Parts: sequence; C-alpha cells; structure tokens
Amino acid sequence: MQITFEESKVSGYHDRTLKNASADATIAIAINFESPGEKLTKKSVKEQNKKYIAIDAKNLSVTSDRIDRIVSMLNSVSAKTLNLAGNGIFTMKGALSQDECDKFTLELLRYVLNHKDLVNKIELIRTGGQTGFDEAGTKAAIKLEIPALVFLPRGWLFRGLDGKDISDEKLFKQRFGISEPIVQTESTLQREYTSDPVTKLEPYEIFVYGSNGKGAHSKGAALLAKKQFGAIQGQAEGLQGQSYAIITKKDWRVPRSSTLSEIGKGIQTMLLFANDNQDKRFLVTKIGSSLAGYSISEIKGLFFKLKNWIPKNVILPIEYEVRD
Repeated sequence: MQITFEESKVSGYHDRTLKNASADATIAIAINFESPGEKLTKKSVKEQNKKYIAIDAKNLSVTSDRIDRIVSMLNSVSAKTLNLAGNGIFTMKGALSQDECDKFTLELLRYVLNHKDLVNKIELIRTGGQTGFDEAGTKAAIKLEIPALVFLPRGWLFRGLDGKDISDEKLFKQRFGISEPIVQTESTLQREYTSDPVTKLEPYEIFVYGSNGKGAHSKGAALLAKKQFGAIQGQAEGLQGQSYAIITKKDWRVPRSSTLSEIGKGIQTMLLFANDNQDKRFLVTKIGSSLAGYSISEIKGLFFKLKNWIPKNVILPIEYEVRD
C-alpha cells in the first residue's frame, strides 16, 4: 500500500487545503461549488497558478467527452502530481453516499490515467483525507497503485457524517483500510519536507533549485530564487545569497540537455557542501522534474543512490524522500 499520511503543523483546514492545492492540477468533484471549502480550494489553486478542473457530481456519468476534457487539461500543464478534492459527505446533505463517491472517482481516474493521449504519468495523488471525494481519491490511488499523500489537519481531524469534527488517528486511517497505525520511527515522526511553494526563508535556510547552464534565472524556481533569495543572474551553480543552484539543464532551450549522471554529480556536490555547513538548512525543491524534462521517479532515483550522503540539515520534497 503506497500511502503516506502527513499532519499539518497548524490546526484547522486552511493550511492543508493550501498545501494540497500546490499539485500540478486539482480535480474538484462537487455538488455544491459554493461551499466555503470549495471556494478556498479554487482560490488556492488559482493563486498558485495551477490547473483547476471542476467536475459536477450531480452527474456521475463517466463519458468520453468528460474524460477527454480532463486529459486535455492535465496535458496543458504537463501534470505529474494531482490533487483530488471535493465535497464531503456532510456538505452533500445525503445526495451521495461514500460508496457512490468511491465508485465514480475510481472509474473516472482509471479511464483518465490510462488514456492513450495522456502525456505524463501521474506520479502522486494528494488529498486532504476528508470524507466524500477526498476519501474516494485516496482509495482510488491505492487501487490504481499510484503513490498517495494524505496531507491532513493537525490532530487527525476529519468531519463526521453529522458535521462534527473527529480527532482520532485510528478512525481516520480505518477509512482507508488501515486497521492498525502505521509503525513510525523516531526519524519519520520528526521528518520535515520542503513546502511547495517555498514562500519565505529563515536567516539560516538555503533555497536549493535547478538552473540552466547560463544561469539565466527566468522561469520556475530559478526565477523565484532570483527575485526573493539572492540568486545572481549569470551564475549557474553553487551558493548565491540564500540560494544554491544545481545545473539540471545545460541548454535552456533543450529538455534533458543535462544527463542524469551530471545532475547526480551536482546533487552530490550540494550534499557535501551542506554537510560542511551544518549551521544552515538546505530546502531542496523538486529539481529536474519540471523544465529540465525528467520525471519525479528519475530524480528520486538519484537521491536514492546518494541516500547515505544526505545530512540531516538537508530537507527534501516528500516526493524525493528516500531516507528511512
């Protein structure tokens, strides 16, 4: 079972909605798109310039037109990560049961993710783990053997069928077929992951991003590094301000113009530098898996080969985490 549970560090539902909306695309399945939760989801997706795909759950038909539309919208952003959101059971006031949500979501995703025209394989499905379509999306990911990340409110909070909040880890997990708590080591309990997006840094933190060979920081994380974290135009690699560049695309015009071996060497150099600077924390972004043209699994493989080199002061995105 490829499922990871991660609690928000803050109470309430707002933070988990914002973080889950950072996926490349969000499919929101709802009867009521005017609920506070659905409005927040759409707003959070749009503010992060991600793709928002609304599916009207008043009609649970899985048609070719509906599937083709979703595939086209996923392709328009070359989506590799997907957030599955939507109304909870209480919000739908008895219009749909959990079983109906589960069956529709599984059928819809099965057709979409196996579509012959889908450009990129979906490598991660995120949800907030609530009843209704959050829960259905997580269950579908498990059945389709796609890694699932449930980013949930602090305290294992979820809303019951009566509209009251429940804070219970065991009950939360039971809904996904997990009868006993997942065994967590001290290291996994304390594990931190790079947020997506990174919006601010502490004075001792370093933003690690992918650069092209000319250091033309004009797009993606590199542009953010230049605007906010001290990256220097024309400097292609190494420490600059509160940022650290790894060349992931030698020719800015050509995806995969840096080989995986070259990117791996750049990562190794960064890890050695981080080990020599234990007074700082290095926040690694999803380098190499966007403009550089590689998949999340390919870059994660580089970190796996270097897992024994990764010091404790290096924070990875959850998609790249390889440590026990």
